[in-house]
Amino acid sequence: MSILSDYIEETVDNRGRNPKYYEKEKYPVIDNVLIKNFIRPDINAVARYIDEDTYQNFLRGYIHKNMPIMTLVGSGIGNVSLAPSDRYVIVQNTIGYQVKDNLDEIFLYYYFLDNQERIRNYNRGSGQPSIRKTDILGMEVTIPIIATQKKIASVLYAIDKKILLNNEINDNLEQQARLVFDEWINTCTDKCTISELSENILDYTPISDGMVRLLNSSDVTEGVFPIAPLVPNEDLKGHFKKRFQFGDILYSEIRPRNHHYGFCQFDASKYIASTRLMVIRARESKVSPAVLYQYLLLPDVEAEFTLKTESRSGTFPQGNYADMSSIVIPYASLDKQKEISATLTSVRRYIAANQMENQRLAELRDTLLPKLMSGELDVSNIEI
Repeated sequence: MSILSDYIEETVDNRGRNPKYYEKEKYPVIDNVLIKNFIRPDINAVARYIDEDTYQNFLRGYIHKNMPIMTLVGSGIGNVSLAPSDRYVIVQNTIGYQVKDNLDEIFLYYYFLDNQERIRNYNRGSGQPSIRKTDILGMEVTIPIIATQKKIASVLYAIDKKILLNNEINDNLEQQARLVFDEWINTCTDKCTISELSENILDYTPISDGMVRLLNSSDVTEGVFPIAPLVPNEDLKGHFKKRFQFGDILYSEIRPRNHHYGFCQFDASKYIASTRLMVIRARESKVSPAVLYQYLLLPDVEAEFTLKTESRSGTFPQGNYADMSSIVIPYASLDKQKEISATLTSVRRYIAANQMENQRLAELRDTLLPKLMSGELDVSNIEI
């Protein structure tokens, strides 16, 4: 048995240093909230940057591609990712681990993933969760030889790289959908309200099955649905009431800026959604579901709905279907929608297929991870 510090050359720890931030500069900052237990941080959500002077004269250390980085403060303590490149920086509340020759960087990332509960038990925060780097470095570890590390890492990394590739494809498809829709909408000469194209579904029909899948208002984000496990259909919290179906659009009434919405492209017969999720269904005599979904993604629609929710007093911004339904949008007849509808429907099916594959891959990775780390699965015959 050894401790982790035996395998760590140094740490990149800029904690406690608070530089001046910019909206756009040369070096993007990976905040602790962007590290979400996936091989890459959520770099699309980068909001802060530092300039060249800060990079050269203020930081104590620098990260490089595939360096394991970890969140030390906040609700996501212990979350890990691999640094995307040396162009990025970490500052407060995050730490990077520079490994010695006897430890593979990618293996360390998966080792941290496999020990999440143990890491979170180091929480010393009174006001907010917090862990110390000394506790992490002092962890007792059982690390196989470097050749075995690399084989284990190669198996898991191949799965995550495929998930990452699917995400990149989907991001590209989203951009294409937005571009073709923007081009089409500029040709629309009529106008209508969202209520003329949709209806608010309030289906509270009970599910008779003994097992169900639950969907909370924050579970679906920017079109990505989670892997909702089957749970007993008994003693459910009171807000789990709504039913929805293939082709419905789910849109959170709470904090629209957080983009909790999605287009259902799967069998939802076992699902029960929170009452905080609007279930919006297309009036197919006026619009196809894929086109309606693209309407709801328009920046002007989001901005108007957000303004209505934030203008109310309360603990957090919250709206309803009435706020959404009164928004006016450009419109063209169903006949003139045919081409754009076919394109968007095809794109949505492709995106949904990639998401479903990602869910299966994530389940496979999560099944393999503890078995590989414990040695239950033999990797001696793997060639890399």
